[in-house]
Amino acid sequence: MRRAFPVLAVLVLTGCGDGSAPRPAATPAPTFAPIGRVTCSENAYAARAPESGWTHPRQTYYTPGQQAPSEADLQHLLVEDAAVVVRYRAEAPRVRREALRDWAATQRSVVAVPAESGEAPQVEAFTSNRHLTCDGVDDGQLTVFAERRGSAAAEPHDDTG
Repeated sequence: MRRAFPVLAVLVLTGCGDGSAPRPAATPAPTFAPIGRVTCSENAYAARAPESGWTHPRQTYYTPGQQAPSEADLQHLLVEDAAVVVRYRAEAPRVRREALRDWAATQRSVVAVPAESGEAPQVEAFTSNRHLTCDGVDDGQLTVFAERRGSAAAEPHDDTG
């Protein structure tokens, strides 16, 4: 009768080592920070209003795949309408997109659109002179950012330029 134990022991022990063998890669971090752990940073920004070729958006939130306002439309909103523009990654989890949609609906002069680039930050918000970058959706931090734009009143004007 053959004895399999020594062979089995050799196979099992050869998998052990001194730690110098490559280890499996760690699980990658989630794209969006967990709720309650979102980190944001803010810096200066200078919006530039287009002279023509813009229209006012008709809604506050645009879903991925939906025709979103153009860059000229968004820049006009920032400069001429004291608006807040929020861009979010299209692959954001549904629950985070819904939270952003619900938040935008409660705010004054806010438009949320999907980012055009897959390399864009998870969430970023703009006013005429500030830029907020976040690793997730945090309605509290977005509200503080939006409220800091002040009470700048927009001059009445047509819906297109």
